[in-house]
Amino acid sequence: MYRNNLLRLLLIIPFFLLAISYTNAQSKPTISLVVWDGIARESDFLPNDLKPAEFYFYRSGGDRSTDIVVYYEISGTARNGYDFSIRDNIRLSAPPIQTSGSGRGTPPHTSLLVRPTIKYTEDNKTVTIKLLPNTDYEIDPTYNSGTITILNSAFPEVQFKYPSSSGTKSSVIKVVLSKPYSKEVKINYSISSVLPNDRKTINGNIVVPANKIETDLILDISDNNINENETLILEFTGTENAHIGLNNRHFFTLLKDNSNTKRSSIYDKIYGIILGSRGGSSIGGVVEMAGSMEQIEKLYGIFDEFLPYRGHPKGATEDGIERQKLIATAVIEKQDRITAQDLANIWIRDFDVYKNTFIGMPYDRTLANFLKWGVKLTDMPNPSKFGGMPYDLGGQIHLTARVFHPIPAINAGDPQGAMEDTKELAKLYYEKDDDDAIIWGGIYNAALTLAMLPGSTVNSVIDGALKFATPEIRKEIEAGLSIAEKYSSDPMNRKFREDINNMYADPASPYYVNNRMTRYVGSSIYENVTCSFAILKITNGNVPLAVKIANNRARDTDCTAASAGAIAGALTGTSTIPKEWIENLDAGLVNNPWSVSHLTDEATAQYLYRALKNKLTRMSKDPIESVNKKDYLSLMRKIGVEF
Repeated sequence: MYRNNLLRLLLIIPFFLLAISYTNAQSKPTISLVVWDGIARESDFLPNDLKPAEFYFYRSGGDRSTDIVVYYEISGTARNGYDFSIRDNIRLSAPPIQTSGSGRGTPPHTSLLVRPTIKYTEDNKTVTIKLLPNTDYEIDPTYNSGTITILNSAFPEVQFKYPSSSGTKSSVIKVVLSKPYSKEVKINYSISSVLPNDRKTINGNIVVPANKIETDLILDISDNNINENETLILEFTGTENAHIGLNNRHFFTLLKDNSNTKRSSIYDKIYGIILGSRGGSSIGGVVEMAGSMEQIEKLYGIFDEFLPYRGHPKGATEDGIERQKLIATAVIEKQDRITAQDLANIWIRDFDVYKNTFIGMPYDRTLANFLKWGVKLTDMPNPSKFGGMPYDLGGQIHLTARVFHPIPAINAGDPQGAMEDTKELAKLYYEKDDDDAIIWGGIYNAALTLAMLPGSTVNSVIDGALKFATPEIRKEIEAGLSIAEKYSSDPMNRKFREDINNMYADPASPYYVNNRMTRYVGSSIYENVTCSFAILKITNGNVPLAVKIANNRARDTDCTAASAGAIAGALTGTSTIPKEWIENLDAGLVNNPWSVSHLTDEATAQYLYRALKNKLTRMSKDPIESVNKKDYLSLMRKIGVEF
């Protein structure tokens, strides 16, 4: 009897499971609608003159095997068929396997572009679309409508002529229009300090006369008794008879007499990190797409110069430094260690999806919009409602090392703090809590915190950092170090670059990276950190030499050069960095309209150093941390950090 019942049960279970599977397969998908980029415009300041706005449709759950036609209502003040032209439905294809993508976002999304079709003589227009019910799908109760704005192109655009400059407290900032206008253009602006406590915000307005295309914004700034350079942010807050254009903010460095400013040697090493990482990024960007060592040699011989590249001006940095700048902004504004939520808040406020198209990666824009759409930190970076992980972002990528440089700066001398903060910020980029990039990046950042201490050596930095490594990680990094040791008398020996490349590119190598990850195999955390340590070893912390070696080994040139340059700069500060290097980076910043921040490299270092001092002050007053971190606080005072 028991055996017969059991047999019947075993026969029924497969059909039951099949029925459940069939029911799930036949359930309706849910459609979500969001605004990817909410402004459409014609512009004399923008490439190709016209910038469309964009909606994204996502499908989640339900039957994923067939296409779906989604219907929506179109409303707003703009007229469909005259001001713009779109259909009232869109086909959402069956979600593909996410092995590749178009570069516009995360599958399975479908994009709807809204382009202006005529030149306006009227006011700004809006386009609103709202999902309509259908038997084929459910509608997301939260994300079911969106509105974009088409700007009136009869108006000119107003912007600062340059995104940054420097001068004394009495200076002139140029403001320009994209074209003359028959009426005067009124521009409201604010002037604030990077740190709100440094001075009160000033509000004002200026006028561009009718039929003119520029005016001067006269700065007359009072002294605030801070004995170091101060950065002010000038920002347009409103206009009459004009739209706000590309350079809507201007970073003005107020030059002061710094001769009496007391700083420990850690400040110079923070500055070395910033210059090393950004110099490596800028020079490396030129040869990033060259392919192989042989191709770089064919084009340049030994490559080592700042050049324009892929639409970027000479001295400009690339996508990795954009991420670094966002972290730096969060640390600077908080004047302390930051959480993932602190960084997310800066992304939401400062990240411009359109500008990033010219300087970032698709996953940067996708992650930023996830946050702007309200995705919770606990669901980052893999929200199922919006298609999950960005198609072009995978595990084991090197972001924790090549991007997180402000983390060791705020944790100077405290490797454990850097390890903790690396894990915290990784929540925004990595799907798994135990992704290898977290511990590997933590070890790299721990090394930078140790390198900033006076008296550090290459060996003390590496040995101290490897105390945080597992036996397997230690063995791998030491394999790279042994290659560096082999060629220690000749750092530019081509064989050094060949051998360190083959460690990760040779299928016969135990560290062959293609067996360890599937996306960005040339940009693994393993190769980035091991190469950075090996290059530190062979160059003894010479920043330009470290960058030169990294860039002439090919593979992921700019990223390896940024990491190698930063760790070298952490050890030797600015002592090996030539004046021309700094000048090229400064010029690249001024001439780059796409960057998320135009705070100068020097100002970034100064504000990060102030953040370190403020963090130490807070810790010294905290009843728990003042005890738990007693030795650390004592060390910081001993080496000259005043707090």
